[in-house]
Amino acid sequence: MTTAIIAIGVILLLLGIGCYIASKVKRSIDSDAVTVSGVTRHLQVTRQCVQGITQLTLEPVLIRHDEVSVSVQIGEQPLKPIETVPNKSVRAACREAAVGLDALFGQKWTAIVQAVSETTLLVTRLA
Repeated sequence: MTTAIIAIGVILLLLGIGCYIASKVKRSIDSDAVTVSGVTRHLQVTRQCVQGITQLTLEPVLIRHDEVSVSVQIGEQPLKPIETVPNKSVRAACREAAVGLDALFGQKWTAIVQAVSETTLLVTRLA
């Protein structure tokens, strides 16, 4: 009887230690996964990319990359998949910008993109 009580106590102690370690590891993982928004960077791209973006509009363009696709929002229009952009050069420009943004921000982001020179885009990550 006494050994059973001791065994149950040891098991409960081990479970408590396991829970503590698991919660500490989870906090460590969660703190590493913080997404920084509001980051502004300059992105070097080709001249054709900047020309394609400015063909689309002179205003900043919102580009979003989620798990499935890349979407674009121009002005007050709703967000739409990049495949629906009718002009091939504009579509290619948005894809090139998206590839550069993937390199800066990872595989999931939302950013505002604006041409600032012949080969530079100013990008601000929103999410």
